[in-house]
Amino acid sequence: MSENYYSELWLAARENVEKLLKLEQSLLGAKKGKSNDKVTGQLVPMYIRYRELIRRLALCHDQVCQSQKRDLIKQVLDCAIGRMLEYKRQLVQYQCTESTQVFH
Repeated sequence: MSENYYSELWLAARENVEKLLKLEQSLLGAKKGKSNDKVTGQLVPMYIRYRELIRRLALCHDQVCQSQKRDLIKQVLDCAIGRMLEYKRQLVQYQCTESTQVFH
C-alpha cells in the first residue's frame, strides 16, 4: 500500500483521538453518582474504541516512512495504550466491586 493510504489512515486516527477526548470529557462529568452497571456500560465501549484506535495507530507507525511523523504517531500510540490500560483497570475494579457485593 502507498504512503498516501497511511497518511489518510493517520488523519482518520487523529480525528478519532479528538472525538474520544471529547467523549471522555462528557463521560467524566456524567460519571458521578451513577451505579456500577451504568459506569461499566460506559467503560466497555471506550475500552473497545481505544483498542481499535491502537490497532490503527500501530499500523500507521509500522508503515510510515517519515521519521518526524513516525515519532509523533509513536507518542500518540503510547498515550492511547496507557489510556486503554486505565480503562481496563477501572473495568476490573468495578467488576471486583460488583462480585464482592453479591457475596456479602
